[in-house]
Amino acid sequence: MNYISCFLVILLSSCVLQAQESFKKSEITIYSGISFLGVEDVTEPCLVCLSPLPAFIQTSTLDSGFLIGFKFGYYLNENVEVEGNFSVAPNQDFTFESSIPCRDEPCPLIGDVIAPVTFFEKNAVAYSYSGNLVYNFNHKTVTPFVTAGIGGVSTDLQDEVHSDFVFNFGGGTKFHFKNVGVRFELNDQVIPDHFLSGKTEHDLQVQYGFFFRL
Repeated sequence: MNYISCFLVILLSSCVLQAQESFKKSEITIYSGISFLGVEDVTEPCLVCLSPLPAFIQTSTLDSGFLIGFKFGYYLNENVEVEGNFSVAPNQDFTFESSIPCRDEPCPLIGDVIAPVTFFEKNAVAYSYSGNLVYNFNHKTVTPFVTAGIGGVSTDLQDEVHSDFVFNFGGGTKFHFKNVGVRFELNDQVIPDHFLSGKTEHDLQVQYGFFFRL
């Protein structure tokens, strides 16, 4: 993920240098939220393989819950803002199950397989980081905005860490009272090649928090 880190550093550095020449204002947001990530990887058995051993269906799932984080934004002008984001989802559930297809009757079925056996279930922690461009539609004390950017997410499974490239887009509204306010945002974190499924996965996030303008 070194190429992502280098790109983000270059992007943020160049934007900050431009911002120092014009509209000087920064914004710090502290937020929490809910992540609706749900990734599943299923390994089907080989039904034509000649083996005396039973064929198992192996299922790995990764779910998410709440998250906390902060954002630092720097305004290039009154509307355009460059923003860095870092968040932690500390309570993701990673589960690995195995089950045997039921071919003969009678069979203790749950659906079309024998009741799955959970081999292990453990807590995973996800760290997200990104650089974003934000466009603010200023309307006095209410500011709708749209945002888009790129970054990464590193998932710590206790015994190993997996990092994925991420791009995101979303929008929300800021309600500000002079230099403080509240912020609500709906953001879709798109992972083109998730380490668990190998497919494109969406981590839809609802974020809410407070911000301070400096």
